[in-house]
Amino acid sequence: MENNNYDTLFDKLQENPELMSSLLAAKQEGPVRAGGEDPTSQILKQLLGTGATAEDVSKAAETIDANALMQLYLGAGGDIDAKELLDYTGGFKGTNPNNSDSVRALMNGKLEFKELLILIALFKLMTGGKKPAANSYSNTGGLLGSMLGGNTQQNSALNLFNSMLTGQTAQPASSGLFGNLFTSAAPQQASPNVFSFGSSNNSAANSVLQSLLTGTSTNATGQLLSSLLGANSHNAYNSNGTINVGTLFNVANALLNAKK
Repeated sequence: MENNNYDTLFDKLQENPELMSSLLAAKQEGPVRAGGEDPTSQILKQLLGTGATAEDVSKAAETIDANALMQLYLGAGGDIDAKELLDYTGGFKGTNPNNSDSVRALMNGKLEFKELLILIALFKLMTGGKKPAANSYSNTGGLLGSMLGGNTQQNSALNLFNSMLTGQTAQPASSGLFGNLFTSAAPQQASPNVFSFGSSNNSAANSVLQSLLTGTSTNATGQLLSSLLGANSHNAYNSNGTINVGTLFNVANALLNAKK
């Protein structure tokens, strides 16, 4: 199958963002029984049309998995809206209607989708996974007390944050969006068990999270990130519970511009 057929595949996703939701749901389904066809392949075969071979479907899956927007959408696992993402970024055409630096950086590979996932996780940590009342958080320290109550949505975001900081493939490079925030943080002694990740080699991640949530970071990037998260917490969520794509990319813009 020619490459332009895969372009047609992205055209179909652009025209009907609900297909992206279907792909996400398919990827989240359980394992396929022996001899069965996985749900993602079933959807792709329908989109590719009659005559699509198993090799065509496999290559289409690889093409989708390599696309920056699809990586962000699928990686967010339902935390962002497909149509809003396409509308804000210009979609797979790469038109960038908002002339956003962070959208441009995502498209050209200078910004990794995993770094945007970290921002999503931090917003979820701050707000407990729901849209807060206006001005309810003056800074990230507002979460500290409620974290001790064991909110499951916050714990879920905490686990996501931890996995992206400590996972070998997901750890952001020191030259990325967050600078040296995650690679040079010195371990802190205060509240040693509040944000324990259960591993002695996670002291840097512990330190980062504690400093962000308490607003005590001495790292310039950390201070900026803490300020940005607090200032944007009131409009981080849409009415349907998804993260506001504009807010997400605007915070990324500010971090990128600070590094220039």
